[in-house]
Amino acid sequence: MLTIKGLFIWLLIVTSSTFLWGWKICIDPGHGGSDSGAIGAYYTEKEANLDVALSCSEWLNPVEGVNTGLTRDGDVTLSLAQRCEYANSSGFDRFLSIHHNAYDGSVQGSESFRHTTQSITSTAGQFQQAIHPWIIWAFSYYDRGMKQADFYVLRNTTMPAVLAEASFIDYDGEYNESWRFQTNWNDHIGREGYGFAAGICDHLGLTIAEYDTGGTGGDTDSLIIDDGDPEWSRIGSWAESLSGGWEEDYHWTATTYQGDYAEYRPSLPRDGNWDVYIWYRSGTNRAEDARVIIYGGYDRNEVIVNQRTNGERWNYLGTYSFDATGGYVRITDDGCVSSNVVVADAVMWVFSSAMDAPKTTSKPQNFWLGQNYPNPFNEQTTIPFRLSNDGEITFSIFNIMGQYIWGIENRYYDAGEHSITWDGRNKFEQRVPSGVYLGQMLKGREQKRIRMIFSR
Repeated sequence: MLTIKGLFIWLLIVTSSTFLWGWKICIDPGHGGSDSGAIGAYYTEKEANLDVALSCSEWLNPVEGVNTGLTRDGDVTLSLAQRCEYANSSGFDRFLSIHHNAYDGSVQGSESFRHTTQSITSTAGQFQQAIHPWIIWAFSYYDRGMKQADFYVLRNTTMPAVLAEASFIDYDGEYNESWRFQTNWNDHIGREGYGFAAGICDHLGLTIAEYDTGGTGGDTDSLIIDDGDPEWSRIGSWAESLSGGWEEDYHWTATTYQGDYAEYRPSLPRDGNWDVYIWYRSGTNRAEDARVIIYGGYDRNEVIVNQRTNGERWNYLGTYSFDATGGYVRITDDGCVSSNVVVADAVMWVFSSAMDAPKTTSKPQNFWLGQNYPNPFNEQTTIPFRLSNDGEITFSIFNIMGQYIWGIENRYYDAGEHSITWDGRNKFEQRVPSGVYLGQMLKGREQKRIRMIFSR
């Protein structure tokens, strides 16, 4: 027979369980195994869902007062019923299902869902209101809104639940979304993982570390600022051309009346040495003496660029020290020969160290991929790697726009030290343009990447 004292103790245990043991969050990477979900040109939805879920869990691991569990932590097939059963039988307090949308390649945006029976003021609604702004923060894509839907996992979980579609993985309009996931462009996976983790913490009143590249969510090793971006500004008389630029448009100014300049002010994730590149559309009327001023907060440098040649590619200007809190790249017509045109389109910063900096991770480390040497190179370069066990690897090289250049597929290697040599040619044996190239090695589900600089 339950006494008054026993009842009091039981109630204390029940009501204090969250306080004593922390909030339990079930993270559900949608699809998996035989169910690929939406299919992009370079990545599938099931891969993106799992990568982001693991990143979210890693960001939450150091947070005091929260524990996570994943419906899957590998490429396995799970029914919707199995996902709900796992969540309902394990005492979770919240359920987050991570997805990436599919349409027809012509739309983009982020949206979130709660069940049709849950109002915006319900706990599920409050959970959605905390998650949704952080999805928008992650990618700054079009806000498709907070919605309701009768999805199975929202209807059949017993705890407040939210399903999020952070992007359209088959989008290939102004850029390719699946390529951004495959190359982890600008920490694409880590930013989304952090966004979900930060939303969870906001909802539960917990404190998470500020997002930066030193966290477990990944390293941001490159940044591109295009004309028209918030970090871009112009002084003087600039005209806009709507096609032919890095992302369609670009700006230009005539050198007849000088004093015009366009400025790019980056918010870099860390102090250090950064390789700087510019992109422009070349032409016979372009300035052969366009001036580019690089100021990283320490030293001011100038580079003269001949914009009549080497257009539609990333042109390496040099490596410069940048303070994360300041600095700029300025393109100006000052001192240029009259009756020409200076183009201001896009500027890219690439951190000069290897892309895969050591970081805490729960994923198995079955192989090591080293930085290529020499780097930059103009004849050939060597890519070292080491396997912990025998197996097949695939190594692919992409250009900065995500186009496949060259590689080897499913080649078997014994455990131990190996290397691959690349001579700067594509799959058609043609020499590639100067620029930044991304090397990616796959072994099973594990992948690692490096950035290589080819300079002809």
